[in-house]
Amino acid sequence: MKYVSLRSGVTYLETLIFIALFGAIAAVTLPMFFTSAESRIRQQAIAHVEQNGVQVLQTLKRRIQHAERILVPARGQTGSLLVLQTGSGATHPTIVLVDTGSIILIERDRAQRISSLQLTVSSFVVRNTSASDTRPSAHISFRASRIIRLVAPQTYERMFESLISLFPDDTPTAGGCTCLPPRCSSGRWEWYICTVGVCTLTTSANLPPAIGISCS
Repeated sequence: MKYVSLRSGVTYLETLIFIALFGAIAAVTLPMFFTSAESRIRQQAIAHVEQNGVQVLQTLKRRIQHAERILVPARGQTGSLLVLQTGSGATHPTIVLVDTGSIILIERDRAQRISSLQLTVSSFVVRNTSASDTRPSAHISFRASRIIRLVAPQTYERMFESLISLFPDDTPTAGGCTCLPPRCSSGRWEWYICTVGVCTLTTSANLPPAIGISCS
């Protein structure tokens, strides 16, 4: 009886064929994978800009609508600083500005960043569109952008804007005081807060170091 020896493993030719097939499959699938990943990153960045921009507008809308008066800019004027007079000593004055690419909201002597750190905010413009002192309104606009980290980096940006009218208030109290509006002094913003009927001076230097606010 004759025995036939069966040899395990693959031949050199089979190995070459496998490598060639694997390379062909990789050449087709890898670009699709990277395209899909880039598309996902791009959509996430766009969604972040859109969602945070809308959230900032909503926050500003609530603050403006519940204020008593617009102190800065003056009626018919345009500026990059919004100062609101409120009826509560805990929030008067309310100040909105852009510093180092973020929208900063100051209420009395407390400050918070209301835009995402992943966004860069610029072109913040406030136009006082009030028909009269008793019918105040303001047009707010700002540009939000974010760099999309791709092989070839891109920037997505969008302009947000809204015309906001304050709720009627014929008997404003200004939080119990009639203080001077904020002003820029020696590179710092300074303003007065109402404490037991007395106007007390404070400056942006008193805010937390994490929020740097300067002026020129």
